[in-house]
Parts: sequence; structure tokens; C-alpha cells
Amino acid sequence: MPAESPPQIDLTVAIMTVPGREQALDRLLAAIAPLEATIVIDEDRSRNTWAQYRTCLTTGELGTHRLVLQDDALPVEGFAELAIAALEQRPSRVVCFYTPALPAYFGRAMLTARSSGHAWCELVTRGMFTPLVATAWPAGAVVSCVNWRGHSRGNPMRADDARVQDWLKATRKYATATVPCLVDHDEQLPSSLANGGRYSRRAAILPDTPAGELTIA
Repeated sequence: MPAESPPQIDLTVAIMTVPGREQALDRLLAAIAPLEATIVIDEDRSRNTWAQYRTCLTTGELGTHRLVLQDDALPVEGFAELAIAALEQRPSRVVCFYTPALPAYFGRAMLTARSSGHAWCELVTRGMFTPLVATAWPAGAVVSCVNWRGHSRGNPMRADDARVQDWLKATRKYATATVPCLVDHDEQLPSSLANGGRYSRRAAILPDTPAGELTIA
């Protein structure tokens, strides 16, 4: 019997940004080529990041998958090809191309997966948030998440990463992460919400990270 062909992935991209970060945006657009992207700008730098993220999920033609990137994402070389190949393997899952080393439960899970020779790490629904620096969504998951109304504690204004985590928990799903990460986080670019600096946001494991280590080790 012939091998089953991988699913056809039509990956569309949206990027979250704010005014004044054009240099970072240009760098990111070059790094994801030949993929093109719709740019979603939060003109007033509001703290309702879910509203901006929701727009990124729904704007324009959706394709089979929608990749949402933050403008401080640092994709690895050859990202577009690697990302599509990963989605061919997990077409029905929410896929995180970036997972931080901290909080420690993320780093430990990624390190365990890498040490076991696994190419994927299941991000079980613990903790307060889902990593959203670079996350791809199958179209069906987009529709489910944006139409979900079960906001935690009745608060529709939650941050995007907390809102997505609430949805995953409520629907008994979980995201899966590539091992290693295909995207790092720019530690030099100030947080658009001025809430950075609490701890490193480096990716847990990158392709050039030595075996048995985290990027922050």
C-alpha cells in the first residue's frame, strides 16, 4: 500500500505589533519569507491583548492554518519550510513554535521531551498561560476559540495568553510544542506593555542548544 500523502497546508500569517517597532517588524517579515503576513497594529497600545490577538486569528482568508506571531519573535533559519513540515505532522493541533524556559514547568517539560528523543512536547493545561509568541492554529480551532464565551472569572478582557489557556482547559484540549523550538524571543526589544523584565523569556530549547541543556542554563 502506498504511503499516505501529508495533508496540504495552506498557512496564512498575522503579526501583532504596535507603532514604533518597524525595524523589528521588517526583520521578522524577512525571517519568515517566502511566507507573507497581515500586520495587525494596536494603535493605542491598549492592554486588551486578546482583542488584538482575536483580530490576528480572524483577519483575511484563514487557509487551513493561521500562524500568529508577535513582533519580538526570532524565527530560526529556514523557518517557513520547518513550520509547514511540522504542521503536516500535527495538522489538527494548536502548535507552539516557541515555548519559554520559564516558568520552570515549561522548561522541564521541553527538556524531558528532548532528552527522550521526542520531537514534540505536550503542553498540558497547567499554569496560567499558553505561549503565544509564535503559535499556529488549525482553522477549526480558530473558530472554536474566538466563539467561546466561557471567560474565566467572568472577565472578557483577559490577556491573550491567559484567554487561550482558559479555552484549552474548558474544552479539554492542550497545545503541542515543537522540540526544539523554531522561534526565540528578542530579549532586547522592550515589552509593548511595559511588563517585561520579570524573568527571561528565551526559548527553552533551540536547534543549536546542547543536548541536556536549556537556553538559560
